[in-house]
Amino acid sequence: MKFIWLVRIISVILISGSMGSVELEKIDGYTGFLQIALGVTLLILSNFWVREIKKAR
Repeated sequence: MKFIWLVRIISVILISGSMGSVELEKIDGYTGFLQIALGVTLLILSNFWVREIKKAR
């Protein structure tokens, strides 16, 4: 479960960090979109992993 929380924290950092980076023009819009997509995908997968762990118990 600690790994899942770590993945969730990383995904939130990816999502929030990309918005700030695009705003400061450190990265372009496409790279920001891909970073947000990666963060959302990690959030969805972490929720799936939690459900699978609870189902196995």
